[in-house]
Amino acid sequence: MAGRSGVFSTSDHSFLSPADHGSGGSAGPAEPDPGRSPAGLTEVRRWQQPAEAQAALAGALSHPLTRAEAHNLLGVLAAEVGQTEQAATEFAAALAADPQHYRALTNRAGLAAERQDYAAAEADLHRALQLEPRHHAAHQNLAVVLRQQGKRAESVRAQKKAQSLDRRQVDQRGRDEARRTVSGLNRLPRSVWIALALLLFFALFWMWGGSGPAA
Repeated sequence: MAGRSGVFSTSDHSFLSPADHGSGGSAGPAEPDPGRSPAGLTEVRRWQQPAEAQAALAGALSHPLTRAEAHNLLGVLAAEVGQTEQAATEFAAALAADPQHYRALTNRAGLAAERQDYAAAEADLHRALQLEPRHHAAHQNLAVVLRQQGKRAESVRAQKKAQSLDRRQVDQRGRDEARRTVSGLNRLPRSVWIALALLLFFALFWMWGGSGPAA
């Protein structure tokens, strides 16, 4: 979401943030549990129009565990194509379904900032950060809103916090990738390990044999 307030980070279904799980009030963005969520929510792509996504999200909208997340996603899609009134309606519906959906609060703050209602945006962002202090987008957007209000010292603190969280997320993704690599090696079939051991044995045998004295 971008407007005269500056560049804003949207906070949608966050499938690009694998470290974030739970519903609105828990640690990390409110990504639905893929094991329990209706199919539509994971099938939507960001380039779809809101009307196209509506059909794909029919199941998620009817499911109490994913209704708020579905409305939040529809709001982001609407905002991205300039349908701000529809976006506001969707974010309101997300918060009605889950008052602790801090990512919907972050997105609603973006709409408020675009119409230059910085006080309302700041209030929503502070509320979002009360619910989830590690929410990177809220810290980043708060820095923009505070700067627009002339609160430069507070803006700098919010920006530094966003940068710190960004570095932590990068580090965490690196650790997660390393764990997945090790886990993948552990799942190799026994026959593969035997073949690797034999290759290593013959390689060492050849090296030892080749380094011995000539007859």
